[in-house]
Amino acid sequence: MRRVFPLLAASLLLLLAAASAPVAQGHNITKILAGIPEFSTFNHYLTVTHLASEINRRLTITLLAVDNSGMADLLAKHLSVLTLRNVLALHILTDYYGAKKLHQLTGGSTLASSVFQSSGHAPGTTGYINITDHRAGKVTFAAEDSGGAPPVSFVKSVKEMPYNISVLQVSTILSSPEAEAPVAAPARQQRRRQHPRHRRLQQELQLHRADRRHGHHAEDPHRHCHHHLHSHRSGPRRRLRHQQGAPAPGAVQARGGRRRPLPRPRRIQEGQARVAAHPGRPRGSPRGSGGV
Repeated sequence: MRRVFPLLAASLLLLLAAASAPVAQGHNITKILAGIPEFSTFNHYLTVTHLASEINRRLTITLLAVDNSGMADLLAKHLSVLTLRNVLALHILTDYYGAKKLHQLTGGSTLASSVFQSSGHAPGTTGYINITDHRAGKVTFAAEDSGGAPPVSFVKSVKEMPYNISVLQVSTILSSPEAEAPVAAPARQQRRRQHPRHRRLQQELQLHRADRRHGHHAEDPHRHCHHHLHSHRSGPRRRLRHQQGAPAPGAVQARGGRRRPLPRPRRIQEGQARVAAHPGRPRGSPRGSGGV
């Protein structure tokens, strides 16, 4: 009994130690920047370009944030959303750089990869950022393809969660001709209503409806255009329904557009048997009546 109590005490100590251990928590860049009005525009376009979710899903990240005035210069270029995404992705580094680490760079400079580089849209090394720690304590950032544009300067640290996320303010937007290049929209299927064949069938259908509206019930050479039009617009499933709804070979078309199905084989056999039994009785005469 005396040995049981030390074991219980040790188990309780282990549970308390596990409960008091720090738990790694995810970050939310939208909430981090929400309380800072000077980054409201930057925060908004991180959401519009879906880069906020990209930042939140990564375990280690560094964001080079730009204030509203810097974003105004970028928006004045009237870039598309896809191009704007590439420019902002250049400001997301895939490694952790806090304010202290910026001043402890080996050799005074380093080359950091960005989300723009890892996206596959940056050819060569255009998605890398050159970080330089100058002697006077000034730290600058420049894209590899800056084209001679002056680098941007480190202003201050906004938020640091060591080895998880670091939000650093920089003076302005990084210059990168490759990131600002126009981006072609992703390949999409051409709208079926704009297809030349669809337009031709639509015109034929309109002409056919106009003839019917004015009382012209002559045989229309394009009477099947409505079927082809819907099969073209709705694909194999709609075509299958049209095929299933089409009259069966040999079926009689009754009034009102309804189909009168053929008699069943058993009824056909019974009818043939009655005709054979009463060869002289006219068709349709009541049973029991004699022939002529």
